[in-house]
Amino acid sequence: MSDPFDPDDESPDEQSESKANAAFAQQRKELAALKKEAEELRVFKAQREQLDREDTIGSVFTEVGLNPKHAKLYAALNPEGEANAESVAQFAAEYGLVTAEGEPVSAPAAPEPQKGFVPTAIPQGQSLGSKMYSHEEFMDLLQKDPDKAMQIHQAGRVELYRSPQTHFVGRDK
Repeated sequence: MSDPFDPDDESPDEQSESKANAAFAQQRKELAALKKEAEELRVFKAQREQLDREDTIGSVFTEVGLNPKHAKLYAALNPEGEANAESVAQFAAEYGLVTAEGEPVSAPAAPEPQKGFVPTAIPQGQSLGSKMYSHEEFMDLLQKDPDKAMQIHQAGRVELYRSPQTHFVGRDK
């Protein structure tokens, strides 16, 4: 007797049916891939059309004498509207981008710096004229008067690290 699970013992009808199922499975995979690609292309097309529309509106804004950066706002508020000089001028007047005479509104001028006394910033709230102690001075003071050295350290008046430009000529350190 033959084994019912042996693929070689299948009848010709069963073999053609399994080949047809494999072909349908392959077609389903290809169809899913094509649908995914079509969706990606739709999204890309929509983005491209939006950018092209903003560029077109930006050029109309430039022709009218307005800042083309406002094209994005115009495109967002008028998604279906066509951009022409009249509609852009009406938009500019409605949103205060032009004066009553039709001239573009300029940004407010930056305030002029005030002349006079400019306070000096002192790091870490130190009083003006307080001495900063170098690493070596702090180490000497630490040996002579540890209490005063700790007060100076807590006040933040110690430069604990040597400057990279410091050169010790004639001294071994």
